[in-house]
Amino acid sequence: MANAQTSTAPRAFSAFRFARAEARADGQPGRRRRDAILFAVLDAWFSRRQPLDFSPTVANFKAHLSVVERTVTSTSATVGKDAQMRCTDPPKAAAWAPWLDGDRDWLMRRDAVAAQWLIKAARKEGSSLVVQGTSHANDYRDNRGPLGQLARKGKVATYRSPVGHGATYAHHADIRLLVNAMTTADGRSLVATEIPNVPLHGWAMAVSAINLHTGEPTVDTRTAEQGELVEAFVDQLYNGWSHKQVGRRASAYYLPKLAESGMIYAEFVGSVVALDPAHLDSNSDIEAMRKALPPRWEAERRALSRL
Repeated sequence: MANAQTSTAPRAFSAFRFARAEARADGQPGRRRRDAILFAVLDAWFSRRQPLDFSPTVANFKAHLSVVERTVTSTSATVGKDAQMRCTDPPKAAAWAPWLDGDRDWLMRRDAVAAQWLIKAARKEGSSLVVQGTSHANDYRDNRGPLGQLARKGKVATYRSPVGHGATYAHHADIRLLVNAMTTADGRSLVATEIPNVPLHGWAMAVSAINLHTGEPTVDTRTAEQGELVEAFVDQLYNGWSHKQVGRRASAYYLPKLAESGMIYAEFVGSVVALDPAHLDSNSDIEAMRKALPPRWEAERRALSRL
């Protein structure tokens, strides 16, 4: 029996390769389906400690696939469509406080509105409070406004000093701050306040964030094609933006298609942050992304940077 168990792992991987070919041939969504099959197969082998017959025949494979798919389906029923197979879980609940130029009353009170929303969300989910900062945690604790009150109630995470996960406040969120806040929240609640040169509308659409000015969820206006293109692009980024054989080629292929589809730069960045924050979590990542932008998006980015 021990020999049978030892020989099962190579057969499991062989079955996975066969599953990948079958998934492509059937026109099914590739990466998530075959990854789910692999994880289910290996979980069965490791947890049950019994040999599984993975002879690479169509009939035998489909018999096993039906069992695996029932497991995957029952699990994914409770998970959002964009939440499967991510390294960073999307926020359990999300909100944003938009920058409304000229609305002085809103700009004066939005930090307090955002802080109160996060306190209620953290209490509801049983999470600790975390302020996502850049550096110098004491500067946040010394703040005399709502930001400082949150920092003193909870913890302050910085780029160099993470403090674990919790319901997270991203104050004046630029790209890097928001992606680090996504990692800090990791499935807990997250609220972000917008600055004029980094619009959060694309991110808010992708995570169904509550607009704290209107009190309503942000409507996702992206088309199905745009959503599929963004996900396909993110799936290619496992070696980073600047990787010659992967990131650069994927950028050269997908980014012009997305721009041609009518997606604007802010929507693209927000979508990538929501799906895969780890690929924009440093200055070098952000710079590599900027170098890959199509001309129209680069013009939009430059216009925003002047605000």
